[in-house]
Amino acid sequence: MFRERYIPILIAPDGSRTAAEMWRLQRQGQIFPTELHVTFNDLKTGKYFAVLGTMALLVWAEILPYYRKWDLRKAQANDDDPLII
Repeated sequence: MFRERYIPILIAPDGSRTAAEMWRLQRQGQIFPTELHVTFNDLKTGKYFAVLGTMALLVWAEILPYYRKWDLRKAQANDDDPLII
């Protein structure tokens, strides 16, 4: 099935801002992230949370405004240069 069709997926590392936002949405009862354990070639492991299918697109649409606000605050905090017109 994966060879014939593409399935959207949103994966967030445990402890990231994206994972925190996913859990905020989960508490509201909108989504159910799946825990995903990944073992890499160097035998290190990582814990991730994944949302599959159309729900991944909807979750990203909910999380995107958070990132836009965060980027705006970050840009405004670093913008102390005088304006020359």
